[in-house]
Amino acid sequence: SSVPWPGSTFIIQCASTRKALTFHNGCIELLPITTHAAMRWKCVENGGWIGFQDPASNMFLGYDKDGVLCCQAKKQQEWENFCVRQRPEGGYVLLVTHYDNVLVIAWKVLRPVGMRVVEGRERLGKVWNEGDEVVWQFVKV
Repeated sequence: SSVPWPGSTFIIQCASTRKALTFHNGCIELLPITTHAAMRWKCVENGGWIGFQDPASNMFLGYDKDGVLCCQAKKQQEWENFCVRQRPEGGYVLLVTHYDNVLVIAWKVLRPVGMRVVEGRERLGKVWNEGDEVVWQFVKV
């Protein structure tokens, strides 16, 4: 696994399944690695936050109002900011911002990205328990 760093392009791979984070049919999914361009993410930086941009669409990886990962933003803003934390056992955890109370912005915390069930379907998004997080590897391309 490479170190995610602004200016480089990566395939972001789930360590346990070896599937790649992919922008597919308007959704973010874990799919087997191919030469598909939507599996590549340009790592960028904005105000100290890491962001991931799909080079094909120029849209940014982020999350929607339900905390589910999506790729809909034309620029990196609050919901497209990531913190990448290295694990001692190897791999990385992606963390995103979360507000416990939208009226009190000072309560902002970070939540890990993992698998959760949304409307009966497994989706990638914010999770509340560290045990539900996905461990990622960054493959530089």
